[in-house]
Amino acid sequence: MIFFESSRTDLTKVSKMILLIVAAILAIPAIWIIYICYEPFIYVFSGDLFEYQFIRPQFGIGLDQPTLGKFYILFFLFSLIVFPYLALLRFAINRRNKLNYVMFGCLAIALCLCLVSVLTIGYYWLIKYIEALGYTSRRSFGLFFGKCGYITVFGLLVWLLWPPKRNLSLTEKNERLKNG
Repeated sequence: MIFFESSRTDLTKVSKMILLIVAAILAIPAIWIIYICYEPFIYVFSGDLFEYQFIRPQFGIGLDQPTLGKFYILFFLFSLIVFPYLALLRFAINRRNKLNYVMFGCLAIALCLCLVSVLTIGYYWLIKYIEALGYTSRRSFGLFFGKCGYITVFGLLVWLLWPPKRNLSLTEKNERLKNG
């Protein structure tokens, strides 16, 4: 099985199959997230978001409307699906195999870009909202939450794409011991 790491002795065939089944079950919401985030992704990365003009009635008459928070809530809910899914896949697959590593990297980047696009819409709209109506403590907390979201997604992506340790052969280990 090229998909799983053959060097892991602690995982039996049954536990590998259980990991694969769980990953397959979790793939359904991950595919759904990619489908749902297609339009926000295009909206953000085409630059249309940055042509947005603040329209006060769009956010209601109250000071802090829940409309802006909806994108943060979506980001949080999508993160609850994406983060464990990618962490499970990172643990389960054989990343030493070049094809598996590239396929996993493409999936991880796609899912993280979906998360970033949803977060960016809410974050940018919040900046425009603050620009028009000024700071409050809730709006400052929204900016802080957005920055923490970006740091979390990019930190997770770095961890996911970090190259696996290379297994040294016995001769390479002996050479390293001799050379100090």
